[in-house]
Amino acid sequence: GNFEVKWSYEMEALPQFFSLLETWEFNRATSVAERLSYRRVSLALQHLANCEHLYFSMRESSLERQIDATAIELETCLTPLPNALPHSQPTQLDQATPLSIFFVQLITCRFSPGLQMPPSAASAPPEDCTNLSPNHVAALKDCVRLLRVRKAMLRVYSSMQTPSISDEGYTSRLADHVGELRELAAQLTAPHLRSIRASTLLELGAVQQMLQVQALLPVCRLRETLLAIAVGHAELSRLNTPESDAARERALAVATSASSIASGFGSRLGTQLAAKASPEPLLFRSLRALFGALMAKAALYFNRLLTAPAPMAEFMGPLIPTGSNLTALSASSFAPPADHSHFIGTFVRRSGALFAALLLQTDGLHVRKSAAGAAFTCCPEEVGWSDRSSLRPAPDGGESDPWPVLFIHPHDGPLLQLWPCIRHSLHERQTNLEASAFVGEVGGDSTFWLCPCDPRVILVLAFPGRKKTSDRGVVEFLRAVVTEVRGSHIVLSSFRRTGLAPR
Repeated sequence: GNFEVKWSYEMEALPQFFSLLETWEFNRATSVAERLSYRRVSLALQHLANCEHLYFSMRESSLERQIDATAIELETCLTPLPNALPHSQPTQLDQATPLSIFFVQLITCRFSPGLQMPPSAASAPPEDCTNLSPNHVAALKDCVRLLRVRKAMLRVYSSMQTPSISDEGYTSRLADHVGELRELAAQLTAPHLRSIRASTLLELGAVQQMLQVQALLPVCRLRETLLAIAVGHAELSRLNTPESDAARERALAVATSASSIASGFGSRLGTQLAAKASPEPLLFRSLRALFGALMAKAALYFNRLLTAPAPMAEFMGPLIPTGSNLTALSASSFAPPADHSHFIGTFVRRSGALFAALLLQTDGLHVRKSAAGAAFTCCPEEVGWSDRSSLRPAPDGGESDPWPVLFIHPHDGPLLQLWPCIRHSLHERQTNLEASAFVGEVGGDSTFWLCPCDPRVILVLAFPGRKKTSDRGVVEFLRAVVTEVRGSHIVLSSFRRTGLAPR
């Protein structure tokens, strides 16, 4: 009778455990795992819940080692040692001493058919997974795969915070790697992990698209950037919809009710616990903040395109949001992103600057013009799709210069008057554009700073007359712009806003 009760609990406990993981109730999942009679499975699942908690909080530097240890524990549960006792030597067992019998039982975690169990142990279930259902075994196997994906994603998140993320090729390869991990996560087929699989696929899909945006924005690749933004927005939106919230609440209610009944507290306590569901993990909030930051950067780099009165359907088609809809898209499901163009324009007006402009270095890129004359780039395969001629270098420093203007405030700023000196300074310093800021003086009539936002995107800030190169207001302004738009700074600032800077 006791065995049947315990076995009934074992059959129900694992679905409850995974339902609690699905709803981010890691402490309650640990409590469910603690009551499992299979000690090895119990410990492994407790460690799994802890790994999931640390993964979604990103606050444990040794998480990779814990993931490895937990994966080994789960694999050990799935591969007990029944073969340690050779079936071909039954006669030797009959002649074994009591001490050797004890060690055999200890190593194999089961009783051999050739050995007699003490009467007191006759009702105890064997300490292995042979009695688990196929669904339970499949869930444990998928947990190992899930942990491998988590470990790889930890390294991805760490790589996103390094200076290498500003390199287009490196970021593209990282996005491809996340795509491979997404294919691996798609192989999680256990019914108990169905919801965890779905949220993992959405997480990885969103990260892959954000990495694509991160790689494409520094070269102003218009079509692919807006496509990646649209897909990434769809993936993130599905992570937190009313339907998904309702499903998590139902799963939590069922799991807590069953758990409280098994513990003898009754359904009333289960209902009270279900009303205190955990909020969305910090990791997901951080990804939303990062997505908003990337959208704000896209709105700045494509400012002349998105604010142009001419329609862009000829470039993007009817399904891609353009113009002011880009900001509206972000505000529909996420916190409104920073308005970088407004921030720059406000500084120019208050500081008395002549203008601030973003220039794109186009060597080796395929450049196109919109109907309003705004510049953007396209992939080599796209060159033959349009009959518009690409921009060509011209000696006059005009719009057909190899440094086309992405953004300028005010729109009638005297860029052309200062362009010969600015272009000369750009050429002289092109091999040293990794520094934070440069300054050049033009005949005592004006002063300008050159600040790289990305390897190919340079911010030019010009003032009338002479100005100190260490001007505090200018330096703080340049640092603020770089923090919001340059490579790894975007990830770090987004994580810090949500309290999720990994440590």
